[in-house]
Amino acid sequence: IGSEIAQVEAIPTGIPSLDVALGIGGWPRGGLCMVFGPESVGKTSLGYLSIAEFQRTHKDTYAAIVDLEGSFDPEWVTKLGVNPEFVMVLSPVSGEEASKNLVWCSMQSELGLTIFDSVGAMAGERELEEDGKKQAYGQSGIITDMIKKAQPRFNASKQVCILLNQVRDTANMRNLPIVHAPGGHALHHACAVIIQMKQGNTKYKVKIQGDDVEVGYRPIAIV
Repeated sequence: IGSEIAQVEAIPTGIPSLDVALGIGGWPRGGLCMVFGPESVGKTSLGYLSIAEFQRTHKDTYAAIVDLEGSFDPEWVTKLGVNPEFVMVLSPVSGEEASKNLVWCSMQSELGLTIFDSVGAMAGERELEEDGKKQAYGQSGIITDMIKKAQPRFNASKQVCILLNQVRDTANMRNLPIVHAPGGHALHHACAVIIQMKQGNTKYKVKIQGDDVEVGYRPIAIV
């Protein structure tokens, strides 16, 4: 027992070092994966790079993006190697609509990869109607229901589902900040892979008209 390693079919992330860190060569087929972190750290770009790699190895197969944040930019994804003609973009407004979109994607045989952007942006219809007034267990309830319906369907279809997520700060008993991903326990238990992205300390430079220009920091991925 334990002497053999299960063979898991995977789709490369588009970043070779991350594929190695995941241990199976990429995102596991049929599993839910979550990538969470602060804004502008590269979560959405990682999702797009994964689509580009998927399209490279799976010609004429569609990927889907449930774009709850409205961040999909055809020009930008093209620069990352994505062919927008083979990307199905759904633009829900409420958390309930986004949940239905994801469950629908999980049942489509022509799809091989689905990106959900993002879990943290899910707001219930009542919350949207009442000027942002939060409902008790509203978001986590929608997410739990979505996971219950989507997980077995993604597993059956052998699709890859990447759930992008934000971060929330809370304090523990010693008043020390704790960073966690919103969505409740059901989301964490359901995910086969969880990656936390952080801003690194090394500055990223690009050449502009022959000069090195600092444009930000290299991100760090914790698997």
